[in-house]
Amino acid sequence: MKTIDSDHIVKTRLSGTFFTPYSCELYLQRRIGMESVINKLTEIEAAASKILEGAANQNKLLDQQQDERIAAFDQKLEHDTALQIQKIQADLKKKTDDELLHLRSGTSDLLASLDNYYSKNHDTLSTQICEKLIRK
Repeated sequence: MKTIDSDHIVKTRLSGTFFTPYSCELYLQRRIGMESVINKLTEIEAAASKILEGAANQNKLLDQQQDERIAAFDQKLEHDTALQIQKIQADLKKKTDDELLHLRSGTSDLLASLDNYYSKNHDTLSTQICEKLIRK
């Protein structure tokens, strides 16, 4: 598709553009330059892909480490909470037992005083009850 005339001018039949040997050399240099730019861009893209892949791997590692820290924190929190619950339950049991002991003591004292009152006033109480029954 190319023809060469006597002045070493290259003419393309399709575009009608004329090239001299010098312009062909410039064209080839520019083409080689463009290819080197494209190669550099390809290298940069490959490096960027590796960086992104490394960042993704680092993200996964950080996520895994964070998950481990969260699991450890949850386990410690659960353990600490269980200890606090046990302490609170023990305190409540002690308070309940103390209150129950106090109530039993008060009840025993009250029953003893009632027994004492009944023993001392049995005759008077019996008389009062009989009088009330007779009045009705």
